[in-house]
Amino acid sequence: MPGVGFAAVESRSPEPVVDPRLLCGRGPALTCQATFVISVAMFAAVTLIPQYVRTPVRAVYGFGTSATETGLLLAPMAVAMVAAAPLRPAARGPLRSACLGF
Repeated sequence: MPGVGFAAVESRSPEPVVDPRLLCGRGPALTCQATFVISVAMFAAVTLIPQYVRTPVRAVYGFGTSATETGLLLAPMAVAMVAAAPLRPAARGPLRSACLGF
């Protein structure tokens, strides 16, 4: 609902911060949807993986790891995010970046 309110206010503004008409195309809409899905997946991974691996073995599905082991299991994901950050296509222009989903 905040997005609807934002669009309503911005569409009536003489000088909008973001012109809502720019967001109506297929490319920006797909970019927003892809960004939302990827954000939810990353949040779920960072939130649920530690809970899953810290669950005791007697619960049948857990690994019973310590907090340090859990952090070491998440370390490759953190290293990949840090390594991929400089590769973002921001230098190639905002339109291409938006169409690629970055």
